[in-house]
Amino acid sequence: MLGHVAWAQPKQLTGKLFTSFRGLKFLDPGVVWGAAAWLPEYSERNSQRQEVTDMVLEKLRMRRSVAIGRVIGVLGIATLVVTGGLANADISPPPPLTGCDFLTGGGFIFPDGSKGTFAVGGGCRHGSGIAGIPYWGHLEYHDHGLDLNVHWNDITAYFPEGTTGTDPQTGQPTGTRWVCGTARTDRFGDVDFAVRVTDAGEPGTADEFDIQLTQNGVIVYSTFAGTPHTLGGGAGGGGNIQLHKPNNSTTGVFGGSCPAAP
Repeated sequence: MLGHVAWAQPKQLTGKLFTSFRGLKFLDPGVVWGAAAWLPEYSERNSQRQEVTDMVLEKLRMRRSVAIGRVIGVLGIATLVVTGGLANADISPPPPLTGCDFLTGGGFIFPDGSKGTFAVGGGCRHGSGIAGIPYWGHLEYHDHGLDLNVHWNDITAYFPEGTTGTDPQTGQPTGTRWVCGTARTDRFGDVDFAVRVTDAGEPGTADEFDIQLTQNGVIVYSTFAGTPHTLGGGAGGGGNIQLHKPNNSTTGVFGGSCPAAP
């Protein structure tokens, strides 16, 4: 009877060991060794005792590795600290948000006297520019004089021009960004596009928008002649370009391919 009782103790301890480990805390392996030592010291039980001990410690090592690995993957860098027979994952906070950002905007300009309306967005999302992950964005443009409609297909580049400042009213970034990609049009077919936008701060009357379309390297449409088109400045127009601070989803790097850029 003593043999059956002693055999049950390590199995019960093992269940508690693995349950507590899911919370990243577990009993000192020495406890398991001590529990295994409760087995009767008979020769026919020696091999069974060793098998149980090896099995428990091996599962402990495997589960610790998997659990800590999941924590690292979600929260960042982790250091395993073992104190007083307990193990805890000491999670270091992720690095501060820096690098790539994103923009949104809409409005109208007057290229060559005709009205051009637009909606644009661009930026990094979830690792853009790394290992082939695409950039985020969109473009809709309509030149009412030519009845030209441009609708984006893909965003191939997002990058800054010049320095980035801060709007004292909103705390949001200011500066110039390029959004590039491919698009389809009702006049030229498929094209490459390059859009240059500037957020000059609120209220947005000094913000800028210009666009150029190329086909096989040849310019088929452009508003880049002369000074940049402002959204409410001396050249008329209206709307707003808004640069946004980086956040948890705007990971990635500036860059990409922009064959339509002037």
